[in-house]
Amino acid sequence: MIQNRIKTDCLEKGILLDRERLQKETKERIEEAMKEAETKAPFDDESEPSDKAANEENPTRRTTISYDRTAVGAAAKKYAKNYNPLFVAQDLDCTNYVSQCMWQSPGWPFDRIGNSSAVKWSCKKNSAGKYTYETYSWISVNDLWTYFQKNDSPSQAGTVYGISATTSGYNYSNAQVGDVIQFHNGSMWRHSVIVSEIVNGQRRCAAHTDDYAARPLSEYLAIYSNYRVAHINNFITSY
Repeated sequence: MIQNRIKTDCLEKGILLDRERLQKETKERIEEAMKEAETKAPFDDESEPSDKAANEENPTRRTTISYDRTAVGAAAKKYAKNYNPLFVAQDLDCTNYVSQCMWQSPGWPFDRIGNSSAVKWSCKKNSAGKYTYETYSWISVNDLWTYFQKNDSPSQAGTVYGISATTSGYNYSNAQVGDVIQFHNGSMWRHSVIVSEIVNGQRRCAAHTDDYAARPLSEYLAIYSNYRVAHINNFITSY
């Protein structure tokens, strides 16, 4: 059952699934299910808090899905110039593409939980069966950053649902594959890219509008006046 679900997830996302990855994913999901079963027992209310924050009725508990940087980096390079057929391309496609790449981490769902669009990150299928954005955090430079910050706020640390990202403490020298970098053009935060590989210590980024599979980060830094890095940790699925 679990293996079939993993295969379905990966097939839907166009991810190649070899035997070693299937075994790894199966083990991780079994462990997650066991942890979730242990934490659910003492609680009567199975629903997520509407504000995503832990409280007296819903003490902090957490289950996470790891961030597969290798899979994300490979997807970023694969779909940089040959657009992912599962998704609708946008006129300004940079953040839409970055979100797609993060979602390629096996098992990652959309985040539709919360009482504000600022704390959601998701797509929906259109009449043609292709995914298109459901929240602005999926396609907008600033809205994606706001979403990251909401999930990084001290008041919600360890209690949020969705992508856990660290929005301070990372720069061009310690960004990792799968991390998101955004650039400021002097008047506004304008562009999102994702680190697709690191070669001899050099960070290279994948992007849309314009399309690159592995452009040196140094070239972006020479163009834009400022930048910021979101270090992606994991996806939190329950308290």
